[in-house]
Parts: sequence; C-alpha cells; structure tokens
Amino acid sequence: MMLSIITSTSLGANFQEAQGAVSRPYFSNKIEISLKEMQESNYWIRMIITMTPNHQDWLTLKQKSFELMNIFGSIYSKTSIKR
Repeated sequence: MMLSIITSTSLGANFQEAQGAVSRPYFSNKIEISLKEMQESNYWIRMIITMTPNHQDWLTLKQKSFELMNIFGSIYSKTSIKR
C-alpha cells in the first residue's frame, strides 16, 4: 500500500491546486496532470498485483483507482479546450 500512497500524493496535490484555479485552462491543466498521475498509480497497482501472490487488498484498490481515473477523465474531457 505504501507505493500507492507515494504515487497518489502528486495526484492529491494537483487536484487541490485545481480547486483554487484562477481560470478554466489552469483548472483543466491541473486535472490533466491529476489524470496522468492516476494512470501511473494504476500501472504500479497492476504491477504489484502481478508480482504479489496474496493481492486481494490490491484488487480493491485497483477498482477504486480505475473509478477515480474515469472521474478525472470525465472532468478533463468536459473542461479541456478542444483542438
């Protein structure tokens, strides 16, 4: 669980920064960074599940992290400037 806590600290910090955003582009940028951090956390969780024989706790964490990734993805798609 320690690895997940370490990789998610940037996620939390960037999400907190987004809450105080002064503009929509700034908010969108911080949400995009949070999304990327969540994707990285998901990668490491999948690696731990693959390498750990007793990984039941990690399966729950994997499900929750994918839900968060979907939430951040949805927020980002609704706030980002379409190119």
